[in-house]
Amino acid sequence: MSSCLYQQGSAIYAEISDDLIKDKAHLFGIGKVNVVRKFVVNNAKKSYRPVDKNLMIDVTDYTSVELVRNPPRSIPEYIYRITPLRAIKPARVVYNLIGKLFFH
Repeated sequence: MSSCLYQQGSAIYAEISDDLIKDKAHLFGIGKVNVVRKFVVNNAKKSYRPVDKNLMIDVTDYTSVELVRNPPRSIPEYIYRITPLRAIKPARVVYNLIGKLFFH
């Protein structure tokens, strides 16, 4: 999985399917800036979103990746989101008589 910033300055993340990992994973890496062509844009997965956006990139057999030499300094190395403490809901742990642990 890789996060990126596209031309308009918004973040999006990319996934490489299991069958393409061997062929495509080496093209991406931490600290690299790439031009990516011929990819599919899908709805982001609801279970995991490294960036807070509704779309994601799917890398395909036809996807080409070109390393950018001397990228502009305006491209950030890290993209992150901080969750305010008030937004984190504490889990309540309940232990019942049959010996199973439940989280609410």
